[in-house]
Amino acid sequence: LTLTVQGPPDPPTIEAQLVEKTSSSFTLIWAPGFSGLSPITRYVVRSKKPSDADWKTYPSTTTTYIVTGLEPFAEYWFQVAAENAIGLGEYGNLFKDKTHPKALTVGPADLTYSDLTSESVNLRWKAVDSSQLSPEEGSVIYYEASLEVDGDVSYHAGSSANSMRVTLTDSGQYTARVFARNSGPRRSPPSNAVTFDADGKDSESFPLSLGAIIGIAVGGGVLLIIILIIISCCCCSCCRSAGKADFV
Repeated sequence: LTLTVQGPPDPPTIEAQLVEKTSSSFTLIWAPGFSGLSPITRYVVRSKKPSDADWKTYPSTTTTYIVTGLEPFAEYWFQVAAENAIGLGEYGNLFKDKTHPKALTVGPADLTYSDLTSESVNLRWKAVDSSQLSPEEGSVIYYEASLEVDGDVSYHAGSSANSMRVTLTDSGQYTARVFARNSGPRRSPPSNAVTFDADGKDSESFPLSLGAIIGIAVGGGVLLIIILIIISCCCCSCCRSAGKADFV
């Protein structure tokens, strides 16, 4: 005689490392628990904000569910329970996280560059005014520069201030812009663009540098002529002296 005792399923476990999120949704994935010796027929996902009194529930027949219609940059709590023919089991681990903020609607401005060399350049801009951002946009965490040369674009992140020094790895004409970033995946609108040459000279300064080179060359030529004249005079004087000595 075999006695089988059935019961509701054990609680599922939400796998935090597999959760994906946007500014308005969470994609939850969980691992089922013991079935209670009765096939699991469905799962029940529940969610709420910490300030909410009641949970919202969503049925699922698979081990994943996308909860949509959420507010940007808001904290939500999630739990999952499994159900079989015996009944609904207990809810599993409590998963807490914030949705992404909305993309920033205001970007940096007044981008300029300075201290240009063939290897790097300093970029400076006007930072985003936090009073212009909505609560759903969060705050600026850092700024990111984009450099475009010959159609290739590279991004350089890491500055939380309003300036950064960026390394130049190629020759040619660069176009630089700066973006603000919050904790979400998208960039702010770009700043104005600035353009410069990777050889350390922009197009306006090049004629001046060329003029200086020509001036140095001309000056050197004049100096060489003067030296040759002096040497020639010295040689003539020596020759006349030698001639007088032979005559005597």
